[in-house]
Amino acid sequence: MRNLFSLPILGVSHVLLAWGVTALGAVAARSSKGGRVPRGVAPADAAFYVPGAGDTFTCRSGSPTLAYGKVNDNYCDCPDGSDEPGTSACSIFPSATFYCPNTGDEARVIFSQFVDDGICDCCDGSDEVEVACPDTCAKEGQGKLAKLELALADAEEGLRKNAVLRKEASDRRAGWEKRLEYLEEIEIRTAQVPSMLARPDLLAWFSSHPSVAFGSTIVIALASGAWRMSKRRSRRKTRRLEWSGRSNWWTGLRKTWRR
Repeated sequence: MRNLFSLPILGVSHVLLAWGVTALGAVAARSSKGGRVPRGVAPADAAFYVPGAGDTFTCRSGSPTLAYGKVNDNYCDCPDGSDEPGTSACSIFPSATFYCPNTGDEARVIFSQFVDDGICDCCDGSDEVEVACPDTCAKEGQGKLAKLELALADAEEGLRKNAVLRKEASDRRAGWEKRLEYLEEIEIRTAQVPSMLARPDLLAWFSSHPSVAFGSTIVIALASGAWRMSKRRSRRKTRRLEWSGRSNWWTGLRKTWRR
């Protein structure tokens, strides 16, 4: 008698279980059709989880095609584990991941083996159902934003110092260029002295004034030597100034970054 009654009772339990799974699948399909994606699916992959004809889901590997109610039913049906984006049932696959929306902070992708393991990995707690995880995304996002703003302020200060140093170097270079033009003008005038001395009237005048001629010769020689030396120094200082400006620019940026 016990065996006779056990068969129909077992059959009824299977029927109820199958009806429950079908109902859950219908609810999941309706939620997806309403614009929601299954748990753990990234927005970029949402198109793969749109229910097909007859409320079905095709594994991302191409086959098989399952009832949509088998998505996130905590049982791995697809050979690539794509039917369980929101559980850890397919965590044996390296490609099985879970997407954390983390509203208020950066989104994050974790391995499926960390889903529902009792540890809060997502700052919004979306990876845990049975554990009450506090939502710390807003606080963490504000902290990261404050650090980024500080880094941006440091970079702007470095650029400002760089502009000041470049302006100073440019002004110094302009001054040395003017000095170089002045010396070149002196060189041109000095080159004209021999032709001026070759004039007969000047030669006659210097012949009648030998002391002036001797003194003029010494002055011209000293001026020519001084001009050549000044020109060499000017070129050296101009090159040194160019390298100094570049060095100060890098030094300013390094000091700003090290702060």
